[in-house]
Amino acid sequence: MAPIRTLLAAVAVVLLAGGCASVSPDGGLGEVQALSQDRVHGVTVPLATGPSAASREAIAALLARPLDMDAAVQVALLNNP
Repeated sequence: MAPIRTLLAAVAVVLLAGGCASVSPDGGLGEVQALSQDRVHGVTVPLATGPSAASREAIAALLARPLDMDAAVQVALLNNP
């Protein structure tokens, strides 16, 4: 009987702990944008839409010159679907 109680207690703990975890509706994109705002200079792309024509133009402009760390971050964010 004790192994069953132990198993039930473990399942209850997992279910209760899992109920405490949550993800924002945007998948954490808002938090990432807030943390990276000083590096990307306001460049953002809506989640799951892929790069737009304007984004592709911005990427081409960034890649036309030597790539530094800030430009690499911007290219990565612009290419992120």
